[in-house]
Amino acid sequence: MINKIISLLKQHVSDLPSQINPDFSFSDFGLDSNASISIAAALSQYVGFEISAIELQKYESIRSAAEEIVRKMGGNSNSDEKIKEKEFNDENGSNSENEGKKQKKDKKDKKKSKKQKNSQFSSSAPSKRVYSTVEEYYIIPKIPEVHKETKRMDLMKRVVGSDVPYLRISDGVNDDQIIIESKPYINYTSYNYLGLSGDKRVTRFAQQCIARFGTSVSSSRVVGGTRIIHYQLERALASMVGAEDALLYVGGFMANESTIGHFMKEPDLIVYDILAHSSIVQGNRNSHATAIPFPHNDVAALDQLLIKQRKYHKKCMIIAEGVYSMDGDVCDLPGLIEIKKKHKAILFIDEAHSIGVMGDHGRGVGEYFKINTKDVDLWMGTLSKSFASCGGYIAGTHSLIDFLRGTSPGFIYSAGMPPAQVGAALASAMIIKKEQWRVQKLHKNAEYFKDLLIERGFNAGNSGLGSVIPCIIGTSENTLRLADHLHKRGVEASPYYAPAVEEGKARIRFFISSTHTFEELKFTADVMKEEFDIILKHKLGDNQVKDPSYRKRWKGGAKKQVVDTVAKIGVGIVLASIILFLIWVLY
Repeated sequence: MINKIISLLKQHVSDLPSQINPDFSFSDFGLDSNASISIAAALSQYVGFEISAIELQKYESIRSAAEEIVRKMGGNSNSDEKIKEKEFNDENGSNSENEGKKQKKDKKDKKKSKKQKNSQFSSSAPSKRVYSTVEEYYIIPKIPEVHKETKRMDLMKRVVGSDVPYLRISDGVNDDQIIIESKPYINYTSYNYLGLSGDKRVTRFAQQCIARFGTSVSSSRVVGGTRIIHYQLERALASMVGAEDALLYVGGFMANESTIGHFMKEPDLIVYDILAHSSIVQGNRNSHATAIPFPHNDVAALDQLLIKQRKYHKKCMIIAEGVYSMDGDVCDLPGLIEIKKKHKAILFIDEAHSIGVMGDHGRGVGEYFKINTKDVDLWMGTLSKSFASCGGYIAGTHSLIDFLRGTSPGFIYSAGMPPAQVGAALASAMIIKKEQWRVQKLHKNAEYFKDLLIERGFNAGNSGLGSVIPCIIGTSENTLRLADHLHKRGVEASPYYAPAVEEGKARIRFFISSTHTFEELKFTADVMKEEFDIILKHKLGDNQVKDPSYRKRWKGGAKKQVVDTVAKIGVGIVLASIILFLIWVLY
């Protein structure tokens, strides 16, 4: 196992020595986020269960990582033999069903024999690893995870000073504009995508629900906490996504974590997009199923993964997002459905950022791709974005929802959604159905803003179909500086940098709303260019290295602008010469 980890390190990290000391930690090799994620994904696929990038970084050394992985695989001396046997079966398959049964019987006999042998020495062999109690285990500021976050915050403060761009106190409705310290800002931190939070009709209905049902249902939905509006909202959501029924949860995170963690079990397999939300990853862990990430939006890689792994598990769940919250790109839903059918899997789509956004009527990626919505087994969504509320839901068949309603811990052991939140979401759902212009305006705004960024030489990734537009700047430091400059110019947008995204792809993320005006969007793009040019000029003056994305800008929009300007000047000179010549001839 040590050799396998070292081999993966050499594949993903350049300029490593030929001999690597296995007692070195992963941090000693200067792994960036991208390399860590890639190594973790490859290792997960190799051993058959999930190993996260964060988990890798926690190990004291390559050796300790290998020992722990071998332990999780269920053995010590026999583990390498298990890996080799697994690789052989993955690549060549069993010759017949009888041969497969024979291999299983042989393994069972070996395991039984080994267990009997080990039992003779159980009194002398330690069953648990012993740790020395050093300060890093009980002095909170020295705990590695806490210390790492402190260093991250120190970087922010060093770059932008005391005005850290997170947890700012704001006032007013979180819409296209917001008030911070009594000053108005053009706002891109809100996922009030359709401008319904603050809509008078939504507010009025929420107030009516409070007047009738109180501020809380004060109980679990199962015993006294269900109101008629809960069922009305569930039916409205099911109808919107094309499902038979739906179930409300008090939060979107809870909906994912509880549903995945409860529905999938230890003999099962979960394959999920590597950029999936934290709530999905947490649900995977809670399930104790084998969870393996597949490369982002790569349906072919998913197919190959399932060809190797599907046969070793009972249920198999494929998890993807409709629109990805950090990159703004859309899943390949038709491709996922094809793979689901081929491998007899269950398909789970997280529509947190696509419901109310994608499709002509805002019904999500199912409408956008014009697929049969029954081909998706679980539709998940949140109510905190397009629905101007808070909470989450799962939609699917009657049998699925009845199962979750009767057994899901996150539903049974939580209080029901508060009446005001249910009322706000229900009113929003009705308005979305009637006022389709909101969705159309959102689409136009997103497309317009992405075009503005590209024209000015910025990298907006594969976004533009939904409401999330990333502007990929490059280095973490430049990204933090640009966000700070924007704030000082009256634009509020949040920076994201390593480890939230891989180093070299730090970005400012823009949430676009139907309420943004073209004037606000253009002003923002212009300010972006002006301030980024100032940052780069300052860095060059200090003889620092250019941001990698700087050269790219001149391959796109910025270069085109210069060419267009020169062309216009040339045309002007020619026209002026013609006019002067005519005047000379006539007079």
